[in-house]
Amino acid sequence: MTLQELVKGVAAEEVSSQAFRYMPKNWAAFPNLPGLLSAAGYGQAQIDAGFTLSRSDVRTVVQRLGGPGGVALVPVWGYPRGVAGQGNRKPLAAVFDNAELITTTLIQCLGRQWPASRVVDAFAIPHLGLSTLSKILYFAGLESAEGPLLIYDQMVMRALHHHAFDEYGPWPAYGAGQQSASYGRFVACTAQAARALHCTPDVIEYALFREGQRLGPAVKAAPSAPAGVADDRWLHARGFTVELTWARRSQFSYRVSGAGAITLRFGRQGECTISSDQVAALKAAFRGCEVPLTTGPHSLRAWLEQHVTMVRITSYLAPVLVILGHAEHQGRYLKFPN
Repeated sequence: MTLQELVKGVAAEEVSSQAFRYMPKNWAAFPNLPGLLSAAGYGQAQIDAGFTLSRSDVRTVVQRLGGPGGVALVPVWGYPRGVAGQGNRKPLAAVFDNAELITTTLIQCLGRQWPASRVVDAFAIPHLGLSTLSKILYFAGLESAEGPLLIYDQMVMRALHHHAFDEYGPWPAYGAGQQSASYGRFVACTAQAARALHCTPDVIEYALFREGQRLGPAVKAAPSAPAGVADDRWLHARGFTVELTWARRSQFSYRVSGAGAITLRFGRQGECTISSDQVAALKAAFRGCEVPLTTGPHSLRAWLEQHVTMVRITSYLAPVLVILGHAEHQGRYLKFPN
């Protein structure tokens, strides 16, 4: 695969509309967040019920730099589960607790076009790693000597390392030291590639991120024949988020409508939609219960087979219910709140 093939068909509008939903329950561990969201312009009803946040939304608010509220939107968009990998909340808390300092430093960096390494060094805040900081720099619209600053996380590095595109050459695997050392080079190579491919740098970053998701965390043979291009497009369609199944053995994708309906995509062409009424009925049926996924007449699978579909979608729906805050992961069970 070439870089040109990777970005083919990725429009700037698709990048701007990449969105995730703010689910209040996922953020209960951060008591200062509601105040920051209020400062960013969100009403109490939105803060209590949740809202959808796109790249365009975050960029608009952050680039005002009128207060610390805008900066707080970045981790809300970037980590919709309320954790930054393996249950780590420290990078998110670092942003919320230092939002005013970060905003002030962003203002000081505007228009400077320092080397990327110098910009990064200006934000010496404990637990604020480059995966999170680069999101802030991107949404603030900062430019370095190498080019516009971009999001640079594990997914992006995974795609670069795997493919070694001609525009980038051999690329290190993800690691904190390697990430910091290669950030300026990533920004420079992406700016140059964007000019050659007649697209914006964040189109390339977005395509790399999506490819990193597709590749998965480990390089090993798939248990079955690899999916073709059409299958990749099926799971990675616009508006869908790719996740691992409950057993973390394969990928699927999901999309949540504004009304709360959940559409699942799986396998080569499998798709199933659970309507908002069905989601509400599911939550009501299991309110306050610990529910087995597949075993017995009172399992999630049994309920789905009776009320939604005989197609086995339990391993896809269960992690989505956890992500959306409808249930909690309790060992082999789902625990639904009262």
